[in-house]
Amino acid sequence: MAMLAKWFSFILLLTALIGAEAQTKAASCSQNDVNNAINSASSGDTVTVPAGNCSWSGLSVAKAITLQGAGVGQTNISLNGTTTFTKQSAGVMRITGFSFSVSGGGDANKPLMINGSWLGAQPIVFANNSFNVSGSGLFRINVP
Repeated sequence: MAMLAKWFSFILLLTALIGAEAQTKAASCSQNDVNNAINSASSGDTVTVPAGNCSWSGLSVAKAITLQGAGVGQTNISLNGTTTFTKQSAGVMRITGFSFSVSGGGDANKPLMINGSWLGAQPIVFANNSFNVSGSGLFRINVP
């Protein structure tokens, strides 16, 4: 019976460790604060971005993290440059809870770029976001 209790304790500990995911909070929705939070995060972590109105002009995400805004209409990001998401073999990247907007530049302007290999890399999932596009393109898929 004691051996069974030890195995049960071990399984609970292992489950807690495997399911453990850290959460890193960005100080604001500014590109600099979000970049700092991403740099502090590890693969599998969630980076939370608070509500606000901010502009991104070159953010780069190259970790298998969840980038989570406060919700559509709450975390509003104006895209004024190229924000790059690079697929990772370490896990799925998720972007959720944002309202993205871009205006002008014609179809050649594609401020959201997806990089990375299709082979051996996990997908990038955009879910529960809104996109307001006026006189512009939106996504550039740049993978081998």
